[in-house]
Amino acid sequence: MRSVFAISRGVRGRSRLAAVLTLAVVALAASAASAMAKEVNIVSQGEPPKVLPAKTHYFKTIQEAVNASTARDIVLIEPGTYDEAVKVTSAQ
Repeated sequence: MRSVFAISRGVRGRSRLAAVLTLAVVALAASAASAMAKEVNIVSQGEPPKVLPAKTHYFKTIQEAVNASTARDIVLIEPGTYDEAVKVTSAQ
């Protein structure tokens, strides 16, 4: 009985460790991707915050954010309904 408990407890511990390690890898990858970005352009229907992080810009339309973007920039679109047509061309 004791060995079954010890085995099941060890499996749960390894599963939890694997989950924590996976989250750490995902967080590092996201951090590296955003560090490589030159600028971050955020599309929001609301008002931007009073203090913006460096290299961060807010736009009201997706097309404005796309037009302001260059190679390696990131465009983040906040949830909402955006009734517009967007044309994206490749960055050269």
